[in-house]
Amino acid sequence: MARATGAVSVWREIISIAAEGTNLRATCHISAPEEADRGTRSRTQFPIGILFLNSGFHPRSAASDSSVHWADWLAQRGYPSIRLDLPGLGDSDGDLPSDVNAFLGLVNTGSYAAVIAAAAKSVSERLGLARLVVVGHCAGAVSALFGAAAANEIRGVVLLSPYFHLEEEEASTLRSEFRALIPRVRIARYLSKTYDCLKWVRNKFQNNRLPPNANLGQLRCWNELTSSGVPTLVIRPLPRNGRKGDFDYVRYMQNKHPKERIQLRQIPRTNHALVTGSGKEDVANQVAQWLDGWFPLTGEIKGAIGREPSGPAKRSAGAGERVAAYK
Repeated sequence: MARATGAVSVWREIISIAAEGTNLRATCHISAPEEADRGTRSRTQFPIGILFLNSGFHPRSAASDSSVHWADWLAQRGYPSIRLDLPGLGDSDGDLPSDVNAFLGLVNTGSYAAVIAAAAKSVSERLGLARLVVVGHCAGAVSALFGAAAANEIRGVVLLSPYFHLEEEEASTLRSEFRALIPRVRIARYLSKTYDCLKWVRNKFQNNRLPPNANLGQLRCWNELTSSGVPTLVIRPLPRNGRKGDFDYVRYMQNKHPKERIQLRQIPRTNHALVTGSGKEDVANQVAQWLDGWFPLTGEIKGAIGREPSGPAKRSAGAGERVAAYK
């Protein structure tokens, strides 16, 4: 057990979690016992915990130790935080595909949902948490939505630099080659801007119809969660140079649900990992403010968070409605 320094002392403890037949490793960040004693609750009375998932292939520390920074920050404010390694990643047992596309194929089809749900249940029982908020960055944001839909313990979702599409290998290769030309060839920059404008016009004429490569399974999970009252905070970099044309899945979902349930924050002058510039601090502040609004440590919890566990019958009925909504 290690102790982090800060305005409020935080204990870090590495734990093992058995989930779906695999031993997972995680790091818990919890306010030091003496700090909790001076507060209003003990270690076994936390109302809400934060579960961080891996960002792509990164171990649970994430790029530039960003998850460590955010977990300490939130733990100091009374939210116990758990950084989890999924199977095959970081210190956890399990096999990991050697090919990036194969790994993303598992992520994009929700293959880690059952493991996340089992881990969420185990962590909640072990730490005495009433509910959890799951945090995922990039590919981790995809797994966060699938996992949250499968776990009754998860009552809130934070998506960092998420994506909602399925990448075709051929298109990805051509796009990568074209992007490599942009810094070197002036006409390539003009063609790129023209292409973005054409996509923007297409989206307008199609009434924001979902693109053919949209990840429908992921969006169905998000739709189900939001419809059942689970709030989402989306944080992403503010697009540079006024880039337009890409389909805005967040705005699309905001138009389908009460806007307070899906909140968007865009951070200027930072990168995809949200670590350059003031990215780390801005993310920490935005998440803390959102948690204070939806999951305050004192007073009443907002009614929309009281998500009732949905049994197989309810999930089956809802699935049919969601399929129809995304045709």
